[in-house]
Amino acid sequence: MFSGIAGTTANIADSELDFHSSSPGSRLFPDMLRYILQSAVYYRRINFVVMLAVAISTAVIGGSLIVGDSVRYSLRQMTLQRLGRITHVAQSTDFLSAGSGGGGSEAIRCRNCGHPRFC
Repeated sequence: MFSGIAGTTANIADSELDFHSSSPGSRLFPDMLRYILQSAVYYRRINFVVMLAVAISTAVIGGSLIVGDSVRYSLRQMTLQRLGRITHVAQSTDFLSAGSGGGGSEAIRCRNCGHPRFC
């Protein structure tokens, strides 16, 4: 029973009183899903172009990483092949010549132990 302003009573069906019987968020998911699907259908051309661009750019980046690793490996192998059995490197801050007063082999020493010859 519902009591009106003038003091009269009226019978209102339970279904009319309980139009929000479920929680407010219960229709949110179906409505949002419907909105997403309608939006995807409406913008299908743009969505297709974006998906195609993402696929192409992913392929390009992945391919460049694979090629880059392959080139790096090839260059390393060529360098090691050219060096052969080289195990030591002579390094100096100034130029060495036969006329320099360093005594020849005494000017170059092993980095590890200081020995006149390489160890």
